[in-house]
Amino acid sequence: MKTLSFPGFGKRSAAARRSTREVIETQPSLEVSETENEVTVRLEAPGLSEKDLQLSYSEGFLHVKGEKKEESEDRKRDFIVRESWYGVFSRSVPIGTGVDWEKAKAEYRHGILKVILPKLPAKENRKNIPVS
Repeated sequence: MKTLSFPGFGKRSAAARRSTREVIETQPSLEVSETENEVTVRLEAPGLSEKDLQLSYSEGFLHVKGEKKEESEDRKRDFIVRESWYGVFSRSVPIGTGVDWEKAKAEYRHGILKVILPKLPAKENRKNIPVS
């Protein structure tokens, strides 16, 4: 019987290991800033596309979910090595109730998700209480 040897067969490439670590083992970096008129959330999510991201809100929280599935194929001589990996992240950001969720905008460019949440007009919460 002849034994066939495939050096490196079954080992994941450096690129595959690096991509898996970046997606599965880390949470995306998050930055929240506020001005007088809006709240801005920036989330670093390189390597994704718009269709890989889901945004929602509930009870004063912005929820961001990302999902990445990749496959690679390496053809050498008479054999093929195929690998696939999968990663998911989810972040919930407390924003509060003072934003106009209906006017929220999101854009994804160059690996950065930017969500702009306009604030609702400030209401005067001060009320005089008569003393008797």
